[in-house]
Amino acid sequence: MPISRVDQSVWVLRQLGFDAEPTSLAELNQAPTNPLLRGYDLLYNTSDFPPAQDRQGRPINAVARARIPEFFAAGGDYIGGQSGGASFLTGAGQVSGLTPGNAGGNGRSGIVFWDNTGGDNSVITGAMPARDTAIVDPPTWLSAVPGSWAVDARLPSSGFFAAGLWPAATWGSAPGSAIIAHGSNATSRMVVFANNPLYRADPEREWPMVATAAYWADN
Repeated sequence: MPISRVDQSVWVLRQLGFDAEPTSLAELNQAPTNPLLRGYDLLYNTSDFPPAQDRQGRPINAVARARIPEFFAAGGDYIGGQSGGASFLTGAGQVSGLTPGNAGGNGRSGIVFWDNTGGDNSVITGAMPARDTAIVDPPTWLSAVPGSWAVDARLPSSGFFAAGLWPAATWGSAPGSAIIAHGSNATSRMVVFANNPLYRADPEREWPMVATAAYWADN
């Protein structure tokens, strides 16, 4: 069986006290049994749902694409980061109306202010201040959120960009947009962070939100 590399996400989750194990697209495709069903309750992910075809139109990832919905059907819960973490849920057929937006291009990053719109009662951001900062690399937001979901955090409608390399001409629909949201479907609880709160293991101030998201999702 292919051995999955331990990345910063797995390292941070272990630092937070979780029993975290990595998996990979190769493992999902090649393992004799579904690695997502090996006793873990929660999937943390920042990648897009695996494509069905390669650039030449040949079929690929048939096994992985079948195994991911099996995890959700078995009651598995989910935390996603970056645009891939959001679009993954749509690709897996778990939600509709969840759409990420991004600045496009390479080399755009920085620090943003965000508002705790969920307030003290939010199961994700309840312990955070009314306004805080986050690392965005690359900058991503949620341009649409399912109507049944709760929005926990938004970018302010103005003055949200603190520092970095993100030209105003590429802000698009970012001002006032959601950046953290949570909800559920018939089988699973799901949390989406528009940006990666475990990015390079740097944003330690954001780690507690991941921990509370995990405890809520797996409750």
